[in-house]
Amino acid sequence: FHVYRDLGITSDKKYNYLCFTYNPYQANDVGTAFTDELLTNFTGQNEIYYTFQKEEGDFVYQEKETLETLYRFAESPFSTRILGFPAFIYDLILKYDIKIDLGSDSWLQTGGGWKNKANNQISKKEFRDLVEKSLGIPQKNNRDLFGMVEHGIPYVDDEDGRLRVPNYARVIIRDPITLKKLSYGQKGLIQFISSYLSSYPSLSLLTLDWGVLNCDNKGEYIEIVGRAGMKKNKGCALSAMEMM
Repeated sequence: FHVYRDLGITSDKKYNYLCFTYNPYQANDVGTAFTDELLTNFTGQNEIYYTFQKEEGDFVYQEKETLETLYRFAESPFSTRILGFPAFIYDLILKYDIKIDLGSDSWLQTGGGWKNKANNQISKKEFRDLVEKSLGIPQKNNRDLFGMVEHGIPYVDDEDGRLRVPNYARVIIRDPITLKKLSYGQKGLIQFISSYLSSYPSLSLLTLDWGVLNCDNKGEYIEIVGRAGMKKNKGCALSAMEMM
């Protein structure tokens, strides 16, 4: 909450929520479902719609209902917050050539990356432009979130689209061969360190993600470049992409 508050994302006002994730009331152990449920608590809530609903034991992407909900929210007196995987939002906009105005106080908060839709991935700037033109959401209200189950610290975009390193963590970029610490601007493996975690021994985590660490007058920020591993590990985000 403190990270989101300090980046200007929390609010006391009520919002409609369109969540491109699993219905948490049907998902027993799917991590992204409970991440988005947590994020809806950072504001007041009017209506929440989850796009992945369980049918006959399996989750199914409710595309028609999602589109109808989006247009209905555009007519609502409440502003809208959209949460979830960027690939789903991108695909929906292009497939239906959406042109609506959700209002200047609406927000898009993405997370989970593009996963197996990486061939459709566009740059963060292009994505922000598309969302503003198609949904009327200001670019400064388009924020991405990077997080890992093994490292419970959120890395969230500021209004300029930079993933800020919060004070609860330290980030080191390492050479993949020598593990030598690299300087600002150099690409390597991301190591996350935090003493914040107490429920399990994961104070230091060397990932299989490529990244770059930089610094400006607001502090440090990271750029996630992509996966370094040769083997694809299937998590809840990858499973969600298979519905598309």
